[in-house]
Amino acid sequence: MVGDDGRNGASPTVRAFVALELSETLRLALMDVPQSLRRLAGRVNWAAPENWHVTLFFLGDVFEEQVSAMRNALNAAAESLVPFSFEVKGLGWFGPARAPRVIWAGLGAGARLVAECHSSVLASLRPLGFAGEERPFVPHITLGRVRAAGGNLTEALTAWSERFFGTQSAVRLALMRSQLSPRGAVYSSLHTADFRGSPPPDPTTRGVQQ
Repeated sequence: MVGDDGRNGASPTVRAFVALELSETLRLALMDVPQSLRRLAGRVNWAAPENWHVTLFFLGDVFEEQVSAMRNALNAAAESLVPFSFEVKGLGWFGPARAPRVIWAGLGAGARLVAECHSSVLASLRPLGFAGEERPFVPHITLGRVRAAGGNLTEALTAWSERFFGTQSAVRLALMRSQLSPRGAVYSSLHTADFRGSPPPDPTTRGVQQ
C-alpha cells in the first residue's frame, strides 16, 4: 500500500489505531519504569511518555476517504459505552523470558470493561471491512521495545508485577494517526467520541419514594 503522499495516482493513506488515552498524572507515574530499569534493560527503545496509551484496535494503513466512516462508526460505538475507571498495575513482557520483545504495563481492576470497549469498537468497525485478530485481546500499555535484553531484565519486570501505578478514567474513544519520524512515531488525534451510555439503575434505590 502506498504512503501518505499518495504517489502513483493512488489515494493517500494514514496509519491509524483506536485507543484509550492516559492522563498526565498516570504518565508521570509510569515514567518511573524506564528511569528505574535503564541499567538493567539492555537496549530498549522506550516510547515517548506522550505516546503511552491503551490500544483498543490497530487499523493499520487506511485510505483517507475511510476516515469519515470510521469517525461515524466510533460515534456509534460510544453511544452505548458508559464512563468507567481502570487500574494500571504491574509490568510484563511479550516474547520468551530469555529474549523479551516488548515491555508493557498491565491493567488491574476494570480490565474487563476495557475488553468490552474493544468488543464494541470491533463490532462498529466490522461493517467497514475490519476484522479482529485471531489471538485474544490483552489490554496493556506498551512502554518500550527491547533491542537487546539485559541479563536481569525479566527478573526486574517480575519484581514489579504487582506495582500499582494509578487509576485512569475512560470517558472517550480516540482515533489516532501514527506518523514515523527520525525520532520515532508521532501520534496525533483524528477524532474523539465521548461515551454517552447511561449506567444501569442502582438496585438499592428501587422503589424509594422521592
